[in-house]
Amino acid sequence: MNKVKIFSIYTEEAKELRDIFLQSFQDNWDVNLLFWGKGGENGNWGTISFGKLMRKKIEFILKTIKANWYDVIVIADIDIQFFGKCHKIIDQLLECNDILFQSENWPERKINAGFIVIKCNNNTFRFFENVYSQDIEHLQFFEQSAMNHILEDESIELKWDVLPSQFWAMSHQSTPPLDLVLHHANCTAPIIRDGKTINSIDLKMEQYRNVREFVLTNRAKVTMD
Repeated sequence: MNKVKIFSIYTEEAKELRDIFLQSFQDNWDVNLLFWGKGGENGNWGTISFGKLMRKKIEFILKTIKANWYDVIVIADIDIQFFGKCHKIIDQLLECNDILFQSENWPERKINAGFIVIKCNNNTFRFFENVYSQDIEHLQFFEQSAMNHILEDESIELKWDVLPSQFWAMSHQSTPPLDLVLHHANCTAPIIRDGKTINSIDLKMEQYRNVREFVLTNRAKVTMD
């Protein structure tokens, strides 16, 4: 098998997130970052421009599977910071699966579309063809809703699983485990705070700081003990 390739897409609004993604990355993988210009609407989650970007993302995944047939690729959102190496956990789970997803709310088998490990084969290609055929732009959680609907329907041949809690997201609604390998800064629809609108990118940066401080502080305490 060739070296694992990881792909992440970012827009003008997310350049600061890109830098953190790259600086924190720890696995010996082939990192491929794609710049897609200005996303529009301040890069906010849930907007019309965001929905269009998610359709473009699925089209990109289909092309990337074709270009890397029989290899393993990772599709990662840019709003991720890494705290360890992912490959050992992934390698073990991938032995008996076509595709692995981050859990939306661990340990439930509801998936989050922010970190996906894909064996490039007929099963995964057909899965994403089915996702692309859905009305992505108008679903509650865009491409993630489409994926969950298809997986729940069980109408396609696909061996899949969710990654363990070390692949942590804010949607897990739990304290980050100290052995986490990555943090996905999701749940960042714009909010009003003290009369001011806080956009998605600023909320992600706030999450980054809080999670990093929590994990590093508590890891240091464990080491001292």
